[in-house]
Amino acid sequence: MNKPQTESNSESDFNYLIGYILAVFRSRYLVILAFLISLLVSVFIATSFATRFYRSTAVVEISPKAPTVFDVKQVDEVGVSSASSNIRAYYGTQYRIIRSNLILSKTIQRLRDEHGITDFDDLKNPIPYLRSFMVLSPQRETTVVHLSFEYSDPDKSALFANTLVDVYMETNLERAFQAARDALKWLEKEHERYREATVQSQEQVHNYKFKEEVVGIDEQYKAVLETVATLQNAWSELHAKRIEQEAVQRDLQSQFRRGSLYVLAKRLSKDDVTISSLIDEREVLLQEQNRLSIRYLEQHPERVRVNAELDGLENLIQTQVQAVISSVESEVKTYIAQEEAVLAELENFRLLVKELDFKQLQLEELKSEAERNIKLYEGLDLRMSEVDLSQFIQANNIRIIDRAVPPNAHIRPSLSFNLLMALVLGLIGGCILAFLLELWDNSIKSSRDFYSTLGVPLLGAVFSIDDNMAEVLTPQERSLYAFIRPRSAIGEALRSIRTNVLFRLGTDVPKVILVTSSIPQEGKSFISSNLAAIMSMNDTRVLLIDADLRRPTIHRIFGMDNSVGLSDFLLGKKTVEQSIRKTKVPNLDMMMAGPIAPNPSELLDSEMMRQLPNVLSQYDIILLDTSPVNMVTDPIVLSQMVDGVIFVVKAGSTERPLIRTAISHLKDVNAPLIGGIVNQINTGTGRDGNYYYSGYYRHYGGYYMDEEELEEMRRLRKTSD
Repeated sequence: MNKPQTESNSESDFNYLIGYILAVFRSRYLVILAFLISLLVSVFIATSFATRFYRSTAVVEISPKAPTVFDVKQVDEVGVSSASSNIRAYYGTQYRIIRSNLILSKTIQRLRDEHGITDFDDLKNPIPYLRSFMVLSPQRETTVVHLSFEYSDPDKSALFANTLVDVYMETNLERAFQAARDALKWLEKEHERYREATVQSQEQVHNYKFKEEVVGIDEQYKAVLETVATLQNAWSELHAKRIEQEAVQRDLQSQFRRGSLYVLAKRLSKDDVTISSLIDEREVLLQEQNRLSIRYLEQHPERVRVNAELDGLENLIQTQVQAVISSVESEVKTYIAQEEAVLAELENFRLLVKELDFKQLQLEELKSEAERNIKLYEGLDLRMSEVDLSQFIQANNIRIIDRAVPPNAHIRPSLSFNLLMALVLGLIGGCILAFLLELWDNSIKSSRDFYSTLGVPLLGAVFSIDDNMAEVLTPQERSLYAFIRPRSAIGEALRSIRTNVLFRLGTDVPKVILVTSSIPQEGKSFISSNLAAIMSMNDTRVLLIDADLRRPTIHRIFGMDNSVGLSDFLLGKKTVEQSIRKTKVPNLDMMMAGPIAPNPSELLDSEMMRQLPNVLSQYDIILLDTSPVNMVTDPIVLSQMVDGVIFVVKAGSTERPLIRTAISHLKDVNAPLIGGIVNQINTGTGRDGNYYYSGYYRHYGGYYMDEEELEEMRRLRKTSD
């Protein structure tokens, strides 16, 4: 339920803001127009008398790398660094160099010496002055730069641009020559250093060969390696034989310990003749023993002899077998000794190989250092020759594409551009000035301002009469506009005010209503007369009393004389019936102020004035038009005798402090203040702050009287005149 209300309030506030802005523009359009015209005229005059500046442009190509006749490699050993890959940084540096004090000072010096330019002689610091005329414009996606000068003399602007380009090119080439000279100087120093290092490294190789006795070290190394190989083979053969003999020794000893003497003897007999003959003899004796054992007893001398011979022969076999075993053991020991001797000699030769290998490595390192120094020395020698030659044929990476020429037309000040900017700034400045004036305006400008500023209920707002309509009406017709055009927007506004007034006063009759304002000229009498006319149109008997006994105006509105009126009644000179006069408005009577009395305040504060409403009971509504509150005390006095007080404020005229003071005076005496009316809101500017309200007025104003009616009224007016 709250959301639609919130959206409605937001829309209302937005509409009010738009209406307020449009109202400010309409009300202050003369201020905006005056500011705009004054600015345009000022800019036109200033531009017409301003110094003309001419632009001359030289087109220059800046290559990232200068072309060279040699394809020289940039090597770290030589110390020449590779070109920067950051092209943006390179061009940024070049642009800074062009604008540098060095280039500009050389340019000024050349302009003075070669061309006799004295424009900068009187300046304490001419460099910033010259820089202020320079325009540097790099062209996107190219290596081209536009170097321009904007100066009051077209010939000098071209001369400045061309001279600066020449100085920049020469300085750039000079920097390249200087870089080559610096590089050559450094190369010469490095060349001498590496020459000395080459000689020193070669001497170290020579001295090392003779000191360490490594002359012909390759042959020595080869011979030693061959000896090592021979000893390695000999040791391997001895080692194999030793293993083999040790195996035979272990086998013989094992059989001998097991008692297999004759088996072992037969095995050895294959290689030992002695053992073989002993075995053969033993076989003969055994056969003889067998033969004798058949014929003789054991104690027979023949058998004893044979047995003795067998025992002796077995001892010989055992002794011979042991001798063979001992021989094998001796061979094993011999192999071990030989193997150890060969191994010792092999170790000595291995140490010799290691020593030769170390010396060879040292020698190779010295040779490598010497060869490296030789290569660097030769490279530096070649580089020196190239740099020495390139400094004489150095190419420039700066190239002039188009030289600057004196222009035919100036570029600034541009009258069309300045006027366009003045138009834009004039509109903006005029609008700002209009809003500032609006903020400084301390008057009530709209119906919304009334309640928010004064805290008094708003009965309604009344527009001013349209200018087209005002020119065809007489002063009396304009004063009774609501009666002349009852269906106009003013008439509708007064009907709304009438409804609000009667609603606040209730249904009791008669009603006595006081109409006042803070100061004169706020349309108080216009509101009184027209409100009275509107009230009388509703079959209501209305009496309008001009209670301003000091400066009466109601009689002029109705075109009547002021010979008889309220002052006569209060002085007792005339009766009520004699003081009241009929008007051409049905149901509306009026009582003029009458002749000006010497004591208005006393008359208005008299008992007769208090009894006047009772005397005039035949009227439904009595309207009192009084003096302004801030001028005299008459409205304060009368406010105690009425049922309601209506306070009139002229829109955009009276300052708020004056209005607050008047309302404060009324509230101090507890006056029955029922509300206020904002009068003379401009229909053309929408001073009510509501665009749609003013639009409504213009729309329905046309409905109530179109252009044909206006023209007819103008024609009748001219005819009557």
